[in-house]
Amino acid sequence: MRRESFWRDSIVVAVIVVLGAYAVSLIANLGVGSVPASKAIETIGRILFLAVLILVFVLLLYYGDRAESIP
Repeated sequence: MRRESFWRDSIVVAVIVVLGAYAVSLIANLGVGSVPASKAIETIGRILFLAVLILVFVLLLYYGDRAESIP
């Protein structure tokens, strides 16, 4: 994998994660249902966002090391 495509793919993944978190935040702020349900959706969204962010970071480190080791 070329370094340019690696960084392009990384930026695309980061944008998708941020847009997903923004969508979850919008859904939580709609106030559909009771207040506790809205807070639960927001909390679950934040947990999923952090989990995906950590996964993306680990994959970036892994594939970054792999890309450097390929001659």
